[in-house]
Amino acid sequence: MWELYTGYKDALLLGEEFDFNHLLGNRESGDFLLDSGIIESENLIHSFTYSVNVKRKKPGAFEFDANVRKASWEKLEAQEVAK
Repeated sequence: MWELYTGYKDALLLGEEFDFNHLLGNRESGDFLLDSGIIESENLIHSFTYSVNVKRKKPGAFEFDANVRKASWEKLEAQEVAK
């Protein structure tokens, strides 16, 4: 059971502070796919995913503009995730 939890913990970044600065690193902008929920069965995995564009308001700033371009359920074959 613990192994199942740690798999979801890693995929969803559970227990970690959400930080645009960490996502961007040294870049001024970037596009990201962020998973926020997972439903898993024997053969399929559905992940609720946000496609987000993040830009710093000023170079080197810790203020950001975030634009969610898409939010949807994505379907994956269970074998694809196991790789």
